[in-house]
Amino acid sequence: MKKSQQTPAQPRASVHDYVAERALLADVLIYRKNFTIVAPKLTSDDFHLPAHRLIYQAVHNVMHSDKHIDATVVMHEIYRLDPDGLTDAIRIVGDIIAHGQAVTHADAHADIVRNLSLLRQLEAHAQSLLERCQDPQENPQALVQESVSQEYQLIQDYEKKGIQGVKPITDKIVDILRDEQQGKFKPHGLLVGFKHFDFCTGGLEPGDLVVIAAMTGAGKSAFAMNIVQHAAHTGKRMLVFSMEMTDYNLTDRMVFSESRISRDRRKQRILSSQEYDQAISGAHAVGQLPIYIDDTAPLALPELLVKIRQAKMQYQIDCVIVDYIQLVTSADKSGNRDERMGEISRTLKLYAKNAEIPIIALAQINRKYTEREGFEGKKPAIGDIRESGSIENDADIITFLYRPEIFKIREINDVSTRHRAIGIMGKVRNGSEGEFDLRFNQEYTLFEDLQPGERSICTNPIQMNEDYGEIPFGSDKGDIDENNFKELDPDLF
Repeated sequence: MKKSQQTPAQPRASVHDYVAERALLADVLIYRKNFTIVAPKLTSDDFHLPAHRLIYQAVHNVMHSDKHIDATVVMHEIYRLDPDGLTDAIRIVGDIIAHGQAVTHADAHADIVRNLSLLRQLEAHAQSLLERCQDPQENPQALVQESVSQEYQLIQDYEKKGIQGVKPITDKIVDILRDEQQGKFKPHGLLVGFKHFDFCTGGLEPGDLVVIAAMTGAGKSAFAMNIVQHAAHTGKRMLVFSMEMTDYNLTDRMVFSESRISRDRRKQRILSSQEYDQAISGAHAVGQLPIYIDDTAPLALPELLVKIRQAKMQYQIDCVIVDYIQLVTSADKSGNRDERMGEISRTLKLYAKNAEIPIIALAQINRKYTEREGFEGKKPAIGDIRESGSIENDADIITFLYRPEIFKIREINDVSTRHRAIGIMGKVRNGSEGEFDLRFNQEYTLFEDLQPGERSICTNPIQMNEDYGEIPFGSDKGDIDENNFKELDPDLF
């Protein structure tokens, strides 16, 4: 009995649409203004048929040389580019000129050609990945990072916005100016919940890269999660990448910040039944907030960017927090750590701009700065950021947290530094710089603005308009009980 012979599978043709490609060529050949519509979206490589690719490149070259476009000029350019491809190109161009007519669907035709081009690029990427996966000598971790990086680049190329008119922007500016004209200070960006910060920045804008820097134990993670909770209470969808703490620990902190119940008393199992009920209510409240956490560690930069994009598509994320930037790994292992950090900060800034969301990156400060003397000497500055790379240039806002009591500085100008912190606006690209006071309730892992009447410990305080109202954190939970404050416990950070 004969063995059945299997016919080898024929390679499947890559996806394409020659009708759409030819229609697009007719669009730009017959009505030259169509070229200005499609040019920001396409290159000749987006066409599948070589003759179509050659014709579009010829049209592109003619248009950019300011020559009058007609069939003869295009044919001459085709011949200059590729004499061997002239025959097919002449036939196609002649057919278009003979039978074509003015069209108004160039944008739609360009989208079809562009989408199919992206599918072909993804197909080629997948085929290459499949072949490399069959090589046992491949490094799987490096392959994953490289694959994610290539996919991200494809997406970035696909999502380029191109040239935009200024009318929508001027409309927004007019609204802001009218509010100011009427004496209203209306922040137009995402509010973080600390009134001096919001006053200086006007709220975080889409495209902002914000760096919050502090030494280990100063509470930058707590500060960032307070921002997350406040923004989520106003309806903003917040995404947190935590490479140092688990999603459980972060959520646990939020529950006790929300309910204003002592985490220390909970650890000691001495909460009252009423306090347990309050904590449970806080947990339910946090569970309703639009907060998303990814605690993958370590996290490579390309993988981080793809995850942000996926979350933006799936959850319509409004803001991203990266805790912390020095734990993000670069796909490029060449160069020193400062150079790699420069690549990471530049990429995060560009991605914030392209994705139209603010990104908040936490950063560690070099311990060496603690060797400086005195209250002023211990204040962190931009040069103190560990492996700072080009953060100073890339960031739109750089804020430092300074807690004098960590350095055994007990009082400033007869004011106790106990449970006090200073926020230092070290850089605000589109706002004002200066310092503002904060109170840190360690029991609830909660930073808050000072209450009216409390004295400042700042030496360069932000001068804020008196009519700028405070936006409360979460729901009304009453005043802080000073008796709940405990001694400093760095392990809580």
